[in-house]
Amino acid sequence: MMKVHSTILTDRQTDRQTDRQTDRQTDRQTDEITAIRRINYLRGLFAIMIVIGHCSMRYEKEVFPWLLIHKFNMVSVCFFFIISGWSICYNLYTKDNYLRGFLKRKPLKLFILALICQIASVLLKAVCLGEKIHIDWDIITGFNWYIYELIVFYLMFYFTYKYIKKRWAKITIICLISIMVCITAWYLSNRYPDYFTHAYHFSSLCFAWGIMIHEFYTPFVEMLVKRIVFSTIILLVMGAVSCISLKMPQGSFVGGVILHNIVGISVMTVVVLWAHRVEFRSIPVIGFLTKYSTEIYLYQFVVLNILYEIFLRYKLEINVVYIVMTLICTMALAFVMKKVDNMVLKSF
Repeated sequence: MMKVHSTILTDRQTDRQTDRQTDRQTDRQTDEITAIRRINYLRGLFAIMIVIGHCSMRYEKEVFPWLLIHKFNMVSVCFFFIISGWSICYNLYTKDNYLRGFLKRKPLKLFILALICQIASVLLKAVCLGEKIHIDWDIITGFNWYIYELIVFYLMFYFTYKYIKKRWAKITIICLISIMVCITAWYLSNRYPDYFTHAYHFSSLCFAWGIMIHEFYTPFVEMLVKRIVFSTIILLVMGAVSCISLKMPQGSFVGGVILHNIVGISVMTVVVLWAHRVEFRSIPVIGFLTKYSTEIYLYQFVVLNILYEIFLRYKLEINVVYIVMTLICTMALAFVMKKVDNMVLKSF
């Protein structure tokens, strides 16, 4: 009788432990998806910041505050790398058969969007500037470079998580490949500056950092989120110290590879931390920008270049008017091309 009673108690304790583990897992998923949702809400805002940052490149870079705005542009790009790595890793563990159709759903879709953008850009330049229709090397090396690098990272994620079984092996491979991509991009941008932009390596490690946030989410919350004020101060100090990269040559390994990535990871981790605590207000304009954030990023370049050439032809000053016109035209073009993109993607 005592043995039976002891067995029953043991079973009840086991059930309670299982229930507590399930509750903790559910709470973690709820907290994490809430933070991801809040971060995603900011996509449009950071897309606009990137457009403004690119506009600032038309100014003399040594003039404040345009130097600072231009350099902060890389931090905004880090935002998109981090949220991409974090969200797909979260979806992998919470959605059934997530990798099924992943290549079509992610890298192929991005490539198609970039291709549509390139075709539209060539046609718009021909109409607005009278340029001959042609496609040059800049399609990959400079034009929408972020899209092509993200495609590389998506492929890295897919093959690593599909064929490597051990968790630590996956994490190690992701980190090593990301470092190799970063160093290779730095080498190519210095060896062949006419063909490869320095932007490729400025934020290359942020995608892997996004994956790490999910893989180590529990210690991430325990160490950083629960000590959010202290963590914020430390991260911002790291970012501020790393800003000495602003004064380093663009081809510097320490400045371009190490410090630029530290700045991006530090500042964007602060954003991630506060997304666990702050519910961002629902603002219709930001909601609109987020809906069209991909197209805003894609089509900013053709608008930037067309307006810049028009301003030069008519000897107009590159000032705030140029930035405002670029923003308005980019959002209008993004609104139109979103419909075109959706129609094309439906056939795939």
